[in-house]
Amino acid sequence: MTRRQFFVALVVLFVGGVIGSGLSAWLLPGRAAWAQRSAATVKEVRAERFALVDATGRGHAALEIMEEGDPALRLFDEAGKARMVLRMEYGQPSFELCDEDGQMRALLCLAPDTPRGNPELWLVDTWDVGKVLLSSCRGEPEMRFFGVGGLRTYFGLYEGEPTLTLYGSRSKWEAP
Repeated sequence: MTRRQFFVALVVLFVGGVIGSGLSAWLLPGRAAWAQRSAATVKEVRAERFALVDATGRGHAALEIMEEGDPALRLFDEAGKARMVLRMEYGQPSFELCDEDGQMRALLCLAPDTPRGNPELWLVDTWDVGKVLLSSCRGEPEMRFFGVGGLRTYFGLYEGEPTLTLYGSRSKWEAP
């Protein structure tokens, strides 16, 4: 390529670029694209329910208001059953562990029927008959065992003294 051919090619490219940019601006009007500034931090988000789902849409957790009107965080297993529930119940916090059928098997809570919310740990069998309650009442520890027919054994401190009470279907025995 000679020097003259080089300059002609350069002029043709320049003129083609000017004509091309003019045509594109005329045929494709628009505004220049600029990088977006980050959105302002949102201080509050309101909803009745928040769900945590995986890529397939299967739910793993929910932050929601339960039927009774209490807030709860529920964690689900692979079958979609709630297995752990952290909630406020009757104004007191509670933590539930549930089996694969969704039935509560263990409960750690502050008792709603006491002025200061005494701590309670409930263990429940699969038939919801046998229960164990470990709690603190009036500042003294106690353990209660339930079976068919209700309370069967009470062991704890009452006014600083150890107490053992056994309940039968028609009788009651207390340790001297």
